[in-house]
Amino acid sequence: MRTMIAVSAILLALLLLTRMPGCASVGLAPELRVELAELMATTGLPHGPVTSGFNPSVLTQGQLDELLRAAAGGATPALVRWLLDRKANPYLADRQGRTPLHLAAAARAAETVGLLLERKADPNARDHEGRTPLHYAAMESAAATAALLKAGAKAEVRDDAGNTPLVLSRCAACAEALLAAGADAGARDKEQRTALHLAAKRRDVALVEVLLARGASLTAGDARGQTALHLAAAEGYGRTVEVLLAKGADPEAADADGNLPRDLAARHGHRFIVQMLGGGDAEVAKE
Repeated sequence: MRTMIAVSAILLALLLLTRMPGCASVGLAPELRVELAELMATTGLPHGPVTSGFNPSVLTQGQLDELLRAAAGGATPALVRWLLDRKANPYLADRQGRTPLHLAAAARAAETVGLLLERKADPNARDHEGRTPLHYAAMESAAATAALLKAGAKAEVRDDAGNTPLVLSRCAACAEALLAAGADAGARDKEQRTALHLAAKRRDVALVEVLLARGASLTAGDARGQTALHLAAAEGYGRTVEVLLAKGADPEAADADGNLPRDLAARHGHRFIVQMLGGGDAEVAKE
């Protein structure tokens, strides 16, 4: 599926480039389209039979740069290398302010991230939402996260909404790397939720365990005064509740409205969670 998406993204870029204002006189020669399509389809080296004898001068600089962004976002490292070798600009952003490095990080394309960093792409560049490539990599790609941190990406940078990469992370290994690099386990989003709140709400037990091992607070309340245990109980996530309780979460902590975690579980009909938290069937019936 990802390969199909990658090919579609680059073919769309090719189509758009043939219609770019100011490029009509140069265009993309038919042989270029064929060679690029062949390059996309191969997993071999970018140089060789596919590109030998091709005159890259038929490409304008703007076309090279546009294709690089499409290739980076499409997770096709062979094409990325091919374009970089032909002086495509690894710094130039799209209309959303995203550089090729942002796009590669968002695509979980660790190899492409590495190629771009080798060419001195800026690991701390910000897009129009204030996000760096690390914000995107930390969501799901441990390898890209590690590469960016090694290249000097700032672990504690906040986007325009106040989110750090750790707050956005959905990846236990990514979180481990961020915390080792100095990320604050207590950083919060605009609703005052920490990474632990968000992991508990998603039933991400592995991430919950990593955060707790690194000192995340079990008592931290969000804007409604709810702890991670409140959120896990409301969702009915038994294993997450079990882990939080084992680490010392307080089942008697009340939120801003006076609700205990078991009150929220009862409200949503999670009888087994109510029982785990010391309540009985009467509390479920009451709700």
